[in-house]
Amino acid sequence: MALSVGAVLATIALTGLAVAAIGAKLGVWLPLSLGAGFALLAYAEHGWARFRSTEAFATPHAARQLRSLLLVGLSLMALFWTVSLYAVQTGKQRALGLAQKLASDPQVVIYAKQRLMLAGPGVQVDDIRLADSKYRYLYSGLRLLIRSQDRYVLLPKHWARRRGSAYVLRDGDDIRLEFTVCC
Repeated sequence: MALSVGAVLATIALTGLAVAAIGAKLGVWLPLSLGAGFALLAYAEHGWARFRSTEAFATPHAARQLRSLLLVGLSLMALFWTVSLYAVQTGKQRALGLAQKLASDPQVVIYAKQRLMLAGPGVQVDDIRLADSKYRYLYSGLRLLIRSQDRYVLLPKHWARRRGSAYVLRDGDDIRLEFTVCC
């Protein structure tokens, strides 16, 4: 049973590797079926060796071990491939979700002692001309993407996936951040 299921899975996966259209449709299932197929073939190889009783069909022990080792190694490589594809798919889905909710993310205004050289679609910088002001520059048109420890990741208000930049600012005495949640 393991031999036939393993052979079918490996054949489907190898067909997906050979024919790009089939491989694209299989997606993450291609390396998963390849790994499962190789693992089942290794298991069948191990079980089959116990049932071979005649000397005419006996395979040397070293050859059986090498074959099993190769199948297990290929199965592990397919497992890593599967995890990698899954991570890429999950990352793309999360990035699309972040981009879709950007308009509802908190707006950020930055007061800075020195010029921060932030520029992007929708980002504005104004000089603060008050003599007694601790800060000299006001940046607006930014959205908060994420905060991690003492760092803020900001995006321009009109950020676009293909032409946008992200800015990482460290919290400190030289800047002051104000956040506004809209609606």
